[in-house]
Amino acid sequence: MKTKGKKKKESKKDQSLKEYISLIFHEHKGRYGYRKIHAVLNNQYQLPVSEKVVRRLMRELGLKCQSRMKRKQPVKVKKATSVKADYFFPKIAGLKFPRRTFH
Repeated sequence: MKTKGKKKKESKKDQSLKEYISLIFHEHKGRYGYRKIHAVLNNQYQLPVSEKVVRRLMRELGLKCQSRMKRKQPVKVKKATSVKADYFFPKIAGLKFPRRTFH
């Protein structure tokens, strides 16, 4: 990623945050994204950091969480329903037809 202007020196705060982020990330086997890491930093370590900072530092470290696999939806097949003849043909349903024999 190209940036315009001078590169800023990494502050000590960013260095310590990177250590915490990589520790949390690898502790949870790469399943935590920036939102959960942000929550862990705020709740467990009492480090007030914004999500944007966590996301930027994770990008600099090259850490990406594993995305969940989407399940394939089964194809819904309509079952053939038995339709009563008198529903469609009410006049014909009551009639009796003579049998024909073929020679």
